[in-house]
Amino acid sequence: MNDTNNKSQFSTRQRIAALGMPYSTGWRRLREGKRQREALASNEDRKIMWSQLKKKKGYSKVSEQLRKELQEWILDHPSVVPSPITNETLLIADPDNPTHKKRVAKLLLEISIRELHNDLLHEERGLVTVRNEKGDVLISDTALRYLVPEQLRRMTKRHKQMCGCEVCIVANMLQASLLFS
Repeated sequence: MNDTNNKSQFSTRQRIAALGMPYSTGWRRLREGKRQREALASNEDRKIMWSQLKKKKGYSKVSEQLRKELQEWILDHPSVVPSPITNETLLIADPDNPTHKKRVAKLLLEISIRELHNDLLHEERGLVTVRNEKGDVLISDTALRYLVPEQLRRMTKRHKQMCGCEVCIVANMLQASLLFS
């Protein structure tokens, strides 16, 4: 292997000193590492099978079209609200151009993922295409956790204190009445 193209800006002695080990140990370990890298690159003895195996292409019941419909359905769900804190934004990979990131407002989920999944399967307010021809569910509760939009987060105590919805206000009043009675 020709190392003329891979010249390091630091000498071997400088690298060993930076690692904080004795020079004899450093030389030995760097030599062993170089030998192992060369063996991996050439793979002459064919003992290293994992380096040649192709990665399996994953299988998913969720098509790209269903994934987009699910994203739209989640964004339109009544229990998904934008964060009331103005400077709460996230950098998310742009779907049109994955090399760039765009800043988007954080979305808050007022209910649990299980409740969201139950709403997803509901006949009236759910997503019709979430079931196949046989009536089997294509998106499980666990799969939904991986398919939610990146900007969707659970509400924290900080958000719940700022929430002004009827459910939160009534719950706070009930808790306060129990504390002071």
